[in-house]
Amino acid sequence: MTMRISPTVAIIVLASTLLLGALTPMESSADQKSLVGSWIVDVMPDQPGVEPFKNLATFTSDGLVLGTAPELGTAHGIWTKTGPRRFAVKFMHLAPVGSPFGAGTVIVTSTVTVDKDGDTAMGPFTTVFDTTALQATVTGTVVLTRITNDQ
Repeated sequence: MTMRISPTVAIIVLASTLLLGALTPMESSADQKSLVGSWIVDVMPDQPGVEPFKNLATFTSDGLVLGTAPELGTAHGIWTKTGPRRFAVKFMHLAPVGSPFGAGTVIVTSTVTVDKDGDTAMGPFTTVFDTTALQATVTGTVVLTRITNDQ
């Protein structure tokens, strides 16, 4: 005996399956040990006299990074996975005329490793200031803490 399903029932079943898939949370970015998500970034420069400070960064699933720094505003850039839990990051600020550094560019590169639980990452950074008031390179360490609903 062959059972025949009406087209209406088939469409309802297909639509329900698609809707359920869209509403079911995907594996969290922490479970994937990925940079995808938003982070508080603690910046600790190596140079004497340069105080540690905080930034914010958001990493998208398609390899983009958006950052915010207190003195420079928004940054745009890219990131790529280079190994298990390891990522290369590069982004650029366009320092405005009124910034403490003068007008120009500030380019940051870093390689970070996400820890085993996926909620923190750490690595060295290099920042190159090419502005009217500052021609310098600053190095140090960044520690990223994932922003979660539990905070």
